[in-house]
Amino acid sequence: MDDIRIPLTDKSIALLPAPNDGWYLARDTELRGFFVVIGRRKRTFTIQGDLRKDGKRVSSIRVSIGDTREISIRSARATAKEYLAQISRGQHPNPPQDEPRAKGPFRRGGRLGRSLLDDGLGKKTIDSNRLEAGRVQRAHTAILLFSPLRSRPGLRSSSPRCATMTGCRPVGPSTRLSTN
Repeated sequence: MDDIRIPLTDKSIALLPAPNDGWYLARDTELRGFFVVIGRRKRTFTIQGDLRKDGKRVSSIRVSIGDTREISIRSARATAKEYLAQISRGQHPNPPQDEPRAKGPFRRGGRLGRSLLDDGLGKKTIDSNRLEAGRVQRAHTAILLFSPLRSRPGLRSSSPRCATMTGCRPVGPSTRLSTN
């Protein structure tokens, strides 16, 4: 979907359709450089401006202000005006951190006992990594649980369902483990 230019209000943002895939921009007609990024799940207030030094453009900056469900258009527009004023003065609204960000939990000599927050990872990144680790752990557990038991002598399954999934016959009072 192409970008659109409309007067942004809380109601007009709520009525904007979600894209089928990807995202598009709804630019404000009142404040240049202020827009809403409309995605499939989320709508985010954002500003964009050119950072200039000695009359020459150094870089183009995009800074997100916040989710449309969390802040109103009035407060987002006020924040946008402040950020755009800082950009016009040649300052970045969110200056870079003094300390470089860590590249992962194993960056400093592989010490696993310290907090991941000490590595400079954000809370969302840490939560995402924990979720992914849980998915991987569940997948490996499933592989171990449902791998064929025939190749493992001495192991028996008492559940008919588990036995059919693993390729073994169920073991019960009247059946014995097949050692083919």
